Amino acid sequence: MQENKLENEVYEVIEEKVQDETFTIGSIDEINYKEKEYIFVSYTIKGDPTE
Repeated sequence: MQENKLENEVYEVIEEKVQDETFTIGSIDEINYKEKEYIFVSYTIKGDPTE
């Protein structure tokens, strides 16, 4: 359930950022480093990779 919530939030943020562009999420990785949690997302906009 929590994973779906994170994925939905990621979609919302990217949708807002790219507006009308077509995008696809490649991966969502949660990493804990030095007691902080980081989320790395890779996605493509019209087939161009970005992170």
